This record gives sequence, C-alpha cells and structure tokens, in this order.
Amino acid sequence: NQSFPWSQGPSSFWEGATLADAKRIFTTSFSSKSNLPQCLPDEATLIPDKFDSREQWPECTSPSVNQNRKCDGSYAIALTQTLAERECIVSKDKKMKPLSAQEILSCDKFNNGCRGGTMNLALDYLVKHGVANEECLPYKGSNDVKCEDMCANPEKVKLGNYCILIGEENIKREISKNGPVVSIMQVYSDFLNYKSGVYMKGDDVPRFSGYIAVKILGWGEGDEADGETKQGYWIVQPSWGEDWGEKGIAKVAEKQQFLYEEYAFALHTHEQLVEMQMAAQAAQAAKAQEAKSEDIPDVNLDEEKKD
Repeated sequence: NQSFPWSQGPSSFWEGATLADAKRIFTTSFSSKSNLPQCLPDEATLIPDKFDSREQWPECTSPSVNQNRKCDGSYAIALTQTLAERECIVSKDKKMKPLSAQEILSCDKFNNGCRGGTMNLALDYLVKHGVANEECLPYKGSNDVKCEDMCANPEKVKLGNYCILIGEENIKREISKNGPVVSIMQVYSDFLNYKSGVYMKGDDVPRFSGYIAVKILGWGEGDEADGETKQGYWIVQPSWGEDWGEKGIAKVAEKQQFLYEEYAFALHTHEQLVEMQMAAQAAQAAKAQEAKSEDIPDVNLDEEKKD
C-alpha cells in the first residue's frame, strides 16, 4: 500500500478477475457539460465538517448491489437507488420502495443496457417515463431480460428534474439538504482491491479508460497522522456488493481528482421541486421588500417640524 492510509483485501466481486475483465464494465459515460442544466448554488445552506446520509436518513438507505461483473449496470443502479432514497426522504412515512434498475437496462433504447450508458440519457428516461418498483422487474444484470417481461400495469415513479453540480461546496450543500447525488468516477487498478481507510491512488498505478457510476453519500475527515492535516474524503458507494470495501462503501480522498467535482448530478423529486420553487419565491419576495424599503426616503421629523 506504499504507506497510504488505506488497506487492500479480497472481495467476491473481483475474485478471479483479470484487468481485462474489469475493463469491460467501465463503460459509463456522460454528455458534454454545455448541454446539461447546472444547479443553482444554494449558499444559504451551511456545510458541516462531516455528513453521512446513512446517519441522517437511516430508513432511506440502499445496500450495495452486486451489479454482475459481466454487466455495466452501475449507471442504472446508482440512478434508481438515488431516486428511491430521495423519494423516501421526502415521504411522510420514511419507507424505502426500491426501484427497478433492470428497467433502465431493458427499456431505455437510447442507452446500451449492460454494455454501458450515458448518464444524462438515463436521467432523461427517468423524467419522461419514470421507473417501476424492483418487484415489477427484478435486477438480473443481463441484456437477456426484455422490457416486455415487466409486470402488468406498473406503478411508475418519475424524476422531477436533474441538474449538474459544479464544485465541492455545491455538492456538499445538495447532499446535506436533499440526499445522495450521483457521479461518474475514474478508476485506478488498485481501487478494485480497496478494503478500508481513506483511499488514495498509488504512484504509477494505471487508470482504466472508462468510468463507473457511483453514489456520493457524504464526506468526512480521516484521523490526523504524524502532525499532518486531516485528510478529507468523500463517502462513495459503487455497486460491487457488500463484501467489497467497508460493506460496499469507500472513503475516497478529496484532494485527488476522480471527476466528482465536475460531473455530479442532483436528482430532484417532484416534492423537492415544489419546495425549491416555494423557497425561491420567498427569497425573491424578501429581496423585493428589502429593495422597496431602501427606496423610502429617510425623513428627519424633527427638522420637518422646525421648518
């Protein structure tokens, strides 16, 4: 581990795999940022030193799913889990209703199923068509499952809208206020064997040319070592099963560039959209009232009476 503050270990997901095997499932991509709506900064939300959505909303968390090593279903899993978690967060009963990642693989004809997908195209599918619950079309991680295999008269959950978060602070504000976000991640070969600690890529470690989709659940700071500054990290969840990493979770050093701060997506439910619109209207009204107050002349009544 080259004295880095993290350890390696085996997992059933990568058992017996070669680097060539791994390369086949790093096929998730993204569109040009110029075509994507950017999230408006919410500077009123304070950023805590650490945050974990699993602790903030324990009823609204999803386990790390084994995507199947022959299928790049990471984008479908990350998106549907995030939408389900956010729907749970805004619900009154805080009850998780898992959604069908297999539907994205089988029914989204603008993407390539297990051969990988473009994140914003899958997001467009969720906005236009919605997605059924997991029981309606269970995840198989296979292109052999057809869209016609879905249950009859499925009840769909539609995404309200989505936007791209630019910068570390905007990502943190969004997570602490509304729940996990989705991003793509560059993968280095030593990350496959991550087991615990704050991951930092090793020196001269090769990087795969493709990407995976992950959920970002929060952030924190590692223990201070040898008088050095504490290492900040992101709490990241790929879809490689519960026995990979720390029960499917990795702590990834903030100071290393893995594209989180450039390609993180916020998924807004319809309820969150209404709340955001009401907050924007209230802020606009307050700003208008403040401007109106500033226009009223400051009259000195004593001087007016004297005149």
